[in-house]
Amino acid sequence: MKRFLDILCALLILVTLSPLMIIVAILIVMLQGTPVFFRHARLGKSNQEFGILKFCTMSNKLNGDGELLPD
Repeated sequence: MKRFLDILCALLILVTLSPLMIIVAILIVMLQGTPVFFRHARLGKSNQEFGILKFCTMSNKLNGDGELLPD
């Protein structure tokens, strides 16, 4: 029963926040270009790896010395 409630709550939150997530994705494309998402592997319970998706909000622009510019 708990798993069902967890999935139901996650779906409700996803549907509620999806307009905001779409706006953020559009802003990232307009200001920084693509890709919009960043895939990252994390360690979870019992050191099992799982993947997460994050918005790409960091800039990859370099200065003349090849160092990353601040965001």
